[in-house]
Amino acid sequence: MKIKMIASDMDDTLLNNERKISPRNLAAIKKALAAGIVFTFATGRMYRSIKPFAEQLQLDVPLIAYNGALVKGALSEKVYVRKPMQLQTALDALSYCKEKNYYVQVYIDDELLVKEENEYSRMYSRISGVPTTAVGEAVYHITKAPYKLLLMTESCDFA
Repeated sequence: MKIKMIASDMDDTLLNNERKISPRNLAAIKKALAAGIVFTFATGRMYRSIKPFAEQLQLDVPLIAYNGALVKGALSEKVYVRKPMQLQTALDALSYCKEKNYYVQVYIDDELLVKEENEYSRMYSRISGVPTTAVGEAVYHITKAPYKLLLMTESCDFA
């Protein structure tokens, strides 16, 4: 069976420690493309965080972002799949995060919202190349369904 498509994750897979496509991986991608194999990204990252890599490779393919919640053309920007979370589910999770004082990032319309800038938001911005928008307490009271919530905590007590 001939390989028709390669979908690659980004962090700790395709990208090196400098958050760039390594020369070796770049050569392998170019070889695959020359052989007629479609190459794309499949990642938990935001669409706007992966689009520059597709542009670098001049790929006009659907990009799989937010762990599959959004599939959108790299150059055409055509939306193939749009499956955000249920708003009430997100609000319930945000309420829990607020109660436990967990750090949370909210991804709505390819914008990254946080309560306030801190070490976690700065770290994610460095990794993703996407700035965060601090919105204060409004982060817990969103009115639009997000594609993704990401929370971080040093310890977790589920009791």
